[in-house]
Amino acid sequence: MKIGSFAQQNHVGIDTIRHYISLELLFPKRQGVQFEFDERCQSDFNAVIGLKRLGFSLSEIKKIILIRRLGEMTKFQQDDYYLEIFRGRLKSIEAETKKLSQFKSLLREEIRGLSSAKDDHALKMGVDLSWLSRLKCPSCGGRLILSEAAVTDDMVMCGRLHCGCGNEYAIADGILCIDAEAAGKKPPPGIMAYIRNTDSEYLNQLYKTLEWKTANIGFSDFENRVILDLGSGVGFFLRSIYKDLPASSLYIAVDNDGSALRSLKRILERADIRKNILFVCCDFSHIPLPDESVDILCDMAGTSNYCFDHEDFLLKTLNPLLKKDSMLISSFLTFRNFSENSLIRPACRRNFREDTVREQLLQLSFIPEAENVSAVITKGGIYESYFRPGEKVTIYSFIGKRSG
Repeated sequence: MKIGSFAQQNHVGIDTIRHYISLELLFPKRQGVQFEFDERCQSDFNAVIGLKRLGFSLSEIKKIILIRRLGEMTKFQQDDYYLEIFRGRLKSIEAETKKLSQFKSLLREEIRGLSSAKDDHALKMGVDLSWLSRLKCPSCGGRLILSEAAVTDDMVMCGRLHCGCGNEYAIADGILCIDAEAAGKKPPPGIMAYIRNTDSEYLNQLYKTLEWKTANIGFSDFENRVILDLGSGVGFFLRSIYKDLPASSLYIAVDNDGSALRSLKRILERADIRKNILFVCCDFSHIPLPDESVDILCDMAGTSNYCFDHEDFLLKTLNPLLKKDSMLISSFLTFRNFSENSLIRPACRRNFREDTVREQLLQLSFIPEAENVSAVITKGGIYESYFRPGEKVTIYSFIGKRSG
């Protein structure tokens, strides 16, 4: 019988039969370049399937069948042989079941403990009343007045901010919402979903970049400083430095995705410590801060994400917000090449070249204190869908200050 007929007779694919042959579970005769399957092959195949149903691995099955072959056992001897093997397997399963039962009980205890403590000690975060004086109307630059507010521990959890020009902005769930449209976006992926759906090498380079930043940041520079985070998203960077943030600093997490900010806020509320974090949902062109109010700008690919759709370099647009002696902590996506069907429009590509990014930072008077370029990345995941086959991307990281 040829391999195709043998596979069809046993309701499996030809590749499965070839795999069993390569593992020496089946020994068909060769006739030229073709295999010929006989009754012994069928008997071996039946033994393999039967043992697989009992939970034996293919390597275990190979040993069982090999001993049976070498022993040339009678039916009586073969029955005794299998009886001994099956008793051993049953004993092993019983021991494993007992161990799994213990693990199951411990896991249930942990889940009960974590579930009951989930919200018991959550430190609610909102817009501190003392921060309102730092804000301005993004339309006219006027002062914002609070009304219709629900305040807890000197923090506004919900309310409205009015300006004399007629514009008003909402505070909802402790987040200042400048752009109402952005606040209603779909929930972002959870961390585990993000990790499962993102290429491991991309994640590895992202982690190395974060490690490099935290190793090169002097947190004493953050004392009594206003820190602006562009496109904070689910907060990989903020989470990595959260414990080291000085109590005297104000960290402003800005994103145009309100769902991402809410997710980040819920996570930080369950931390053991509270830091001064102001969550602002708005477009980068509507950040409600006065000129020269930002001491440290954190740009973790916020500029790169902006430049997918804009020709101008975002940091130049936001330059008025920065103090003359401000500090920049940043990462940029830089392309070594662009494919013919690249998602980066030709007019926007200059902002994704490493030499151009360096030039733009120099024009903004930022002097590098530390720089890093990641290894080449060729794919991301469903949440980094900007890759096209053949494109090589790196993460260029920059830490620097202006002389003032």
